Amino acid sequence: MSDYSKDNNYLDFLLKESNEKFQFIFQNTNDLIQILNNDLKIEYINIQAHLRALGYIDYDLINFLSVDISHPDEKKDTHNFIKNLIEEGEAEREGRLKNKAGDWIWFNIKGKRILELSDDLRYVIILREISKRKDAEQKLKESEEKYRFITENANDLIAIINKNSEFEYINEEVHKKTIGYSEKDLIGKKALNFVHADDFLNAMKALKGGFKKGEAEVEVRFRHKDKSWRWLVIRGKVFYDYNNEAKALLISRDETERKQAEKDLKDMMNELKRSNADLEHFAYVASHDLQEPLRMVASFTQLLARRYEDKLDKQGQEFINFAVDGAKRMQQLINDLLSYSKVKTHGQPFTELDMNTILQEVLKDLKYSIEESNVLFMYDQLPKIIGDKAQISQVFQNLISNGIKFNDKENPLIKISVESENNFWIFSIRDNGIGIDQKYHDSIFKIFKRLHSRKDYPGTGIGLSICKKIIKRHGGEIWIESNIGKGSIFHFSIPKTEKKQNL
Repeated sequence: MSDYSKDNNYLDFLLKESNEKFQFIFQNTNDLIQILNNDLKIEYINIQAHLRALGYIDYDLINFLSVDISHPDEKKDTHNFIKNLIEEGEAEREGRLKNKAGDWIWFNIKGKRILELSDDLRYVIILREISKRKDAEQKLKESEEKYRFITENANDLIAIINKNSEFEYINEEVHKKTIGYSEKDLIGKKALNFVHADDFLNAMKALKGGFKKGEAEVEVRFRHKDKSWRWLVIRGKVFYDYNNEAKALLISRDETERKQAEKDLKDMMNELKRSNADLEHFAYVASHDLQEPLRMVASFTQLLARRYEDKLDKQGQEFINFAVDGAKRMQQLINDLLSYSKVKTHGQPFTELDMNTILQEVLKDLKYSIEESNVLFMYDQLPKIIGDKAQISQVFQNLISNGIKFNDKENPLIKISVESENNFWIFSIRDNGIGIDQKYHDSIFKIFKRLHSRKDYPGTGIGLSICKKIIKRHGGEIWIESNIGKGSIFHFSIPKTEKKQNL
């Protein structure tokens, strides 16, 4: 056999091998392959791939170079694809073809012109389905549109920074409105450079901790473009971009007005506290200094009555008695005012108190009033509390004394009980006296508030005010249940555990 024959046989072998490889790929690939003639009519297709992708075979309906079957939005793209394929020999685009169910399926379409040995032109079209990618792109587009709408219309500042705290994105209009900056002012700049010096360390910790833990929150002062400072509460969430680089999405709310309101309230409370302290001090000093001249008035008036008793007529004696009585009542009023002012300023440290012992001591002090009024007492076993012994005793004494004084029954009854409610002891002092109209239940605790004349019921009207102030100091509340003619129940609460003393 000649060398020529050998070469021909080898070429035939290679050609056969190449055709076998082509046929294997042609029939088994998932891509759709179409071979078209010079008239752009389909001559061959890989049937199985077309059936898997479209569900049917119809050469007139699967030819991607037919403008008639193109998606209505892609007819111009089809024209351009054919033009490039014929003139330049190759083309590429993305387009849609209907499947058997009538749905449009997305494909990446590549075409190439091939000149065969017979000088016939052929066109090879390869179609790869990209529906999943296009669906993902559409969802991403919708997500980005929603994100952009939210960021551009939100009231909060929204920004993206990198690990170096450099701004990469801001919702510009909100930033302009809130802190005065445009994209040009901030993009590429470090957020930390705009933070107040006193807040810098907190901001730095939040930045580092946030990128480590995935989220963070911090409250800082941020410099406005006009050089003023705005309080921002910043919440950050870490995410990773397509390059797998960590970024932080920041949502910041302007809390300047709230912070100013808190400062104003704090200043007002401090001023109120100072003012109250001044008033209490004034009340104490004024009432203390008034004691001596009142004693002199009372003493010299009484001395005048004794020395000139035989020289004064009945009316003169009556005038002197009025003066003495007025001085005594003024003295009692001043003493009560002193007691009221000393609840906070002269209170004793809190200690453990056995309320049973306190009650027995108070009843002993009120022995004569109890015997005169023929009062029947009933009381429960009482708990131990933490408090100021003198002041708690005063509360008991005032409330029990009121129960005796404001009672018109032949057999007055006073019952003292206690209940446990959450973290408080609720003490109750019940009487069967004259009662109090509901409309006065709040006002009776106001200083110098009286519901009856001095002639009917003597007193200064400050006792319940003192009780309220004492109970407040102990961290509790005091209130009343009562109706006219049905007696009264005074309740007051005391914490079971020690509260910070309001000295």
